[in-house]
Amino acid sequence: MSVVVGVLKETAAKETRVALVPEIATKLKSLGVRVLIERGAGAAAHFPDALYADAELSDASTILASADVILKVQPPSLTEVAALKKGAVIVGFMQAYARPDLVLALKSSDDRQHWLSAQALQLTVAASETRSRMSQEDLRSVPLPFIGAVVLWLTVLFVSFGLFAPRNVTVIIAVFLCAFAIAAAIKLVLDMDTPFDGLIRLARPPIHVSSDPLLHAIQVLRH
Repeated sequence: MSVVVGVLKETAAKETRVALVPEIATKLKSLGVRVLIERGAGAAAHFPDALYADAELSDASTILASADVILKVQPPSLTEVAALKKGAVIVGFMQAYARPDLVLALKSSDDRQHWLSAQALQLTVAASETRSRMSQEDLRSVPLPFIGAVVLWLTVLFVSFGLFAPRNVTVIIAVFLCAFAIAAAIKLVLDMDTPFDGLIRLARPPIHVSSDPLLHAIQVLRH
């Protein structure tokens, strides 16, 4: 009996990623794995249903009831956890430090899963403590005093240049463009601390689930 891998549509706000791309779905099918994907799961990540030719389109309830492995980007809801097939495995970002209720809701079906649940709870506590310590520290990539010193030095440089340079349109435009370029560079450096927020931000690309850990999990389930 083949292993069933299910992919659910992400429902979290502003989440545009998908947990499985078509090329990995094709690879899994070639290995005898049955892939179920919820309709429209990849649309926000620019992977329409037509690209998942090697996967079966289905609804969330059917996938949760039949899949041995569930692939998610964001943590599943408590409703999804309650509808899981017995012994199913979830692969995704659980954010256990923030959602210990999800860890507790994942019921263990054997001694191995009991042990894994205990380890997960311990990691949840450790992650929460680490997150609390990190929130109390200033972890900027560039120290603010350094940024202040650079801004002060540039201010003195431009003011002195403006006092002694000849007053003409070319000089004024050059000074304005240089000031704008430097300000944009400083803004970019500051935004490096929050790459997914702020005025200058990185796009969130779709997650490409590595096939090696996934295949290892499938091999374990087959045995």
